[in-house]
Amino acid sequence: MSSCFDSDGELFALVSKDLDRCKLRVSSIEFLATKTIISQLYELEKGEEILSTAFASSDIFATGKRSKSHQQILETKTVAIGLNTGKVLLYSPANNDLIAALESPSGVGITDFHFCEQNFRGYAVDLNGKIHEFDPKSHNLLRSFTLEDTGIRKVSSLVYEGSLHLVLSSNSIYIYDLKTSSIALSFPGHVATISNIVIKDSTIFSAAEGDRFVNCYSLTTKKILKVVVFQSPVVTFRYGESQGHGVLIGVTEDGNIELFNDPLATNTMQKSSKRRRQVESINTGVIIDINRPEDRNAANENMKFIDLFIKGSSIIVSWMEGLVPVFDTLSWVKTVDDFATLQIITDTHLVKDRVASHKDQGLELHDSAAPKLYTEKNAVVTMGDNFKDLEVDQEDVETFGDQLKQAPIKAARKKKLTTDSLATVLTQALKSNDHSLLESVLNNRDENVIKKTISRLDSIYVVNFLDRLSERILRNANKQTALIVWIKWVMIIHGNYLMQQPNLFSSLSTLYVILSSRSKTLPKLLQLQGRVNMVLNTIDMRKSILQDKETGESDDDSDLDEDVVEYIEEVEDGILVEASESEDEEMVAENGFSESDDDDF
Repeated sequence: MSSCFDSDGELFALVSKDLDRCKLRVSSIEFLATKTIISQLYELEKGEEILSTAFASSDIFATGKRSKSHQQILETKTVAIGLNTGKVLLYSPANNDLIAALESPSGVGITDFHFCEQNFRGYAVDLNGKIHEFDPKSHNLLRSFTLEDTGIRKVSSLVYEGSLHLVLSSNSIYIYDLKTSSIALSFPGHVATISNIVIKDSTIFSAAEGDRFVNCYSLTTKKILKVVVFQSPVVTFRYGESQGHGVLIGVTEDGNIELFNDPLATNTMQKSSKRRRQVESINTGVIIDINRPEDRNAANENMKFIDLFIKGSSIIVSWMEGLVPVFDTLSWVKTVDDFATLQIITDTHLVKDRVASHKDQGLELHDSAAPKLYTEKNAVVTMGDNFKDLEVDQEDVETFGDQLKQAPIKAARKKKLTTDSLATVLTQALKSNDHSLLESVLNNRDENVIKKTISRLDSIYVVNFLDRLSERILRNANKQTALIVWIKWVMIIHGNYLMQQPNLFSSLSTLYVILSSRSKTLPKLLQLQGRVNMVLNTIDMRKSILQDKETGESDDDSDLDEDVVEYIEEVEDGILVEASESEDEEMVAENGFSESDDDDF
C-alpha cells in the first residue's frame, strides 16, 4: 500500500490491491474547507500494477498555465500513475477518467514521475534506470537518456547556480544539468536505494529503503550537514518551516510518527575537530502514536499512520479505518504574544474512536440501491418446509423437457481466428502483459497457423514473448511439447533479429537454462532410440520369418490335397528302357560311334 498528497495538501491518493487488481482511491480532505469534494475509486486492468503515483495539474498539462480559481485548480488536479508496463497514465479524479497515456519505449516499469513547472516537462524513470522526458501538451516522448549509474529510481528538479537541474537518485544523489547533459554535482548517499527525497531551498533530504537515517545535504557547501536518526526504518517523511522554526517528521514502519524540531539548527555546544570534520547526528525525536480508547477493546486493533503532510503550522496525518483513509490535524508551532512556540516537544498519544459514519470522508459504505439497512430485529427467519407457496396447477405448467423439444436446435459454429487476428491478439497480450489473453493464443496447436502468426509478429516483442514462453514451461512442464513449437518458429523466423540484440543471454537466461537442461539428455535419447529401433527391426524380421513359415506349410498342405498317383514298377522300367535306347540312337547319329565302341578302347 502506497500513498501521496498533492502539493497543496488538499487531495490524497491511496493505492491498494484487491485480489489481482490494483485500485487507486483519490479523496479530498474536507476539514480544509475545500469547495470541491472529491472521492473517486479507479480500478486498473488485470495484470497492471502501480509502481508510483505523483500529483500534477491537468490544466498545466493542457495549456502550460495555471487556473486562477482555487476550485478550478482542485478540479484539474491530475494523478500520474506509473505502471509496470512502462506507461504513465494521467488520471483526473474530478472526472474519474483517464486524460492521456505517456508510453516509454523501454516497456519496463515506471518507478517515479515528476512534473517540472519551470520548463513544463514530465520526467519518468523506469526500472532500467533510464530517464524519459515527455511533452505534457502533445503527450509525446522528447528524449531518453541514462547515466553510468543504472540504478536511478527517483527524479525531481531544482534550480542550481541559476539553471534548471534534475535531481536523480539511486543509492547516491546526482545533480544533472539539462543544458550540458552532464552531472554538475553528486553526493554519496546510502547503502540501499533511496526511496524518498525532499528538497527545501538549498538543502536536500534523503532516506533509503529499510533505513533509519535521513541525510541532510547542503548545495551551498556541497557537503552533508546532518544525519537524523529515527528509531525505526522510515517509510515517508516531510520537512516544513513556519514562523522561524523547522520540523522534520516521518512515518516509520512501526506505524508511528517521529518528529524532530529544528533539525537544521546549529549546535553551538558541539566541538569541532581540526583533523577530521565530524557529521552531527540527531537521534532524539518526539514519538506520536495512535490508539483506541481503553474501553473500545483497543488490544484487538493495530492502528498505524500511513502518511502525513506539513501545511504551514499544521501537520495533516492519515490512518485507515477499514478501507477508508481518515485524516486529522496537529499543530506543531503556535504564536503566543508574537512569540512562536513549539507545540509538540514530548511524546504524544492520540486517542481516536472508530469513525461512526464515513460520510464525513465523502464515502458511503452502504449500498444506496438497497431498500434499508439490515438490522437483526427486522430479520424474519422461517423454516424451509413450508410448501404453501408451491401449490400451482400442474396442467398449466410446461416441463423443461417439453420446452426443450419445442425450442429449435441451432448448431453452434465456432469461428476460427485468422492468423492476422491471432497476431494482433498476441501483440496486445504482450503489450498489456495480459496472461489470460496470451493463454488463449497459445492454445492453438496448428503448426501452420503458428508459423504464420509468428511471421506477422513484430520483432520488438520477440524477446518478451520468449520470456513468457519460458515462464510457462517452468511452471508446467506438461505444456512444453506445445510451447516448444512456438519457440522453434520464433528462432527460425526472428533469429536474425535475436542475434543482433545486446545482452541477449541475460534477457533470455530462463530459456537458456530450459534448453540447455533438455539438450543434455539428447545423446542418451539418441542411444536409446538406436536400441529401440534395433529391437523393433528384430521383431519385424521375426514376424516376417514366421509369416514365411506359415505360407510354406500352407503350400505343403496344398500338395497333399492333389490326386493320388499309383506307381507300377514294370511300366515305369519299360518307359525308362525305351527312353535310354532312343538317346543311344541319337548319339550314334551325331558322333558316329556308340558306347560299345568306347568299351573297345
